[in-house]
Amino acid sequence: MDFRYLYTNIQKSNRALGIHIEYSSAEPTLNIALLKRKGSSVSLASSWKVPRVSEIDKSIHNLPSTIVITGNKVVYKQVDNSSKESMLSEIIPVGKKSEFYYKIYKIDERRSWVAIIRKSILTELLKELKDNKIFVTGIHLGEFCISNILPLLTSYETVSTRHKCIHFDGERILSVESLSEPLSSLEYLLGEERISSDDILSYSSAIYYYSMFGKNDDEDFHSILNSYSYYRKLRLLLMNSLAVILIALLVNFMLFTSYRGEYNILHQSAAISKSDLVSLDSLKQKVAYYKALIKKNSLDSKSNHAYICDRLISNMPKGILLKTLSINSASKKIRKSEQIRYDDGIVVIEGECSSPKTLERWIELLSKEEWMSLVLGQEYYSTSDKGDFSLKIKLKEE
Repeated sequence: MDFRYLYTNIQKSNRALGIHIEYSSAEPTLNIALLKRKGSSVSLASSWKVPRVSEIDKSIHNLPSTIVITGNKVVYKQVDNSSKESMLSEIIPVGKKSEFYYKIYKIDERRSWVAIIRKSILTELLKELKDNKIFVTGIHLGEFCISNILPLLTSYETVSTRHKCIHFDGERILSVESLSEPLSSLEYLLGEERISSDDILSYSSAIYYYSMFGKNDDEDFHSILNSYSYYRKLRLLLMNSLAVILIALLVNFMLFTSYRGEYNILHQSAAISKSDLVSLDSLKQKVAYYKALIKKNSLDSKSNHAYICDRLISNMPKGILLKTLSINSASKKIRKSEQIRYDDGIVVIEGECSSPKTLERWIELLSKEEWMSLVLGQEYYSTSDKGDFSLKIKLKEE
């Protein structure tokens, strides 16, 4: 669970940002709209422009923000509805799909708008926003976020931004035309609010933050916008209930842990008095056996395993991937009650190799090491583009 997202929705959901980022020159320009919820209504509190992300006021850091990106970095096209792959192939070059982020905006049952932007541009932008503590909850491409407020534009057939003119028919965006010259600021009446053409896209994207908690269909838009407080109260009630349940579970767990600890102490005391004294001699015999086994196989002496591993890796050429490295391993699988035996002074290496020549070059380098005696065995199993190998090396005796 993203606790930062949870905190933002519960504590700061009375405010939300819409950020319009327009790429019309080398550096993008930002137009910001701050929406404020009071009671059951949502209104535009303020709007302003900044030349760069780093100059966004700290007072709005970590507010939920929906961004809309327009300008020469975004390409869009109206296509016929079909499979997603077919729709994307009409605007994205063949074999380049992984290089683009896309959004699909449905017009009707037959057509949709597809908008794309290069992932490298979007990734760099999102990183800059994150570094400046802008918490992005949604992304729009092109002027199509206007669809969020179409039910409030009943008296208009077009909406103009500084560089575009959007034609729509009640529920559908029909076309988006480029203006020959930048347009002076206009005003649009949305309910009882007047929104300038400079702020219309940032306002529309901010509205998305509230509308995304319910259906975003046109017929439900007003009820979503005016009854958001119901959703917030419901979330608060659910979270408070969840908090009470978690606290109760935590208290029960702490009590259970305490009583279980006391029980374990009493149980252990009783067990020691009845059975542990009987098994003490058996435990001493096992300890003595394992000590003798360790001493017999020279496992209690100083080891140069770290040095050997270091030299193996230092000499390893590119194209080799190690999977198994075993020094002084057991000579075979041990059956129950069978004595353990070790291959003292033997190193077993298994892994993948790009070619036999790479493996031979590595063996040649290893043969020059002072700690190596000889290669006892070498196996190579080739596949289409790589091979598995197994080496058995004998170390020099000290």
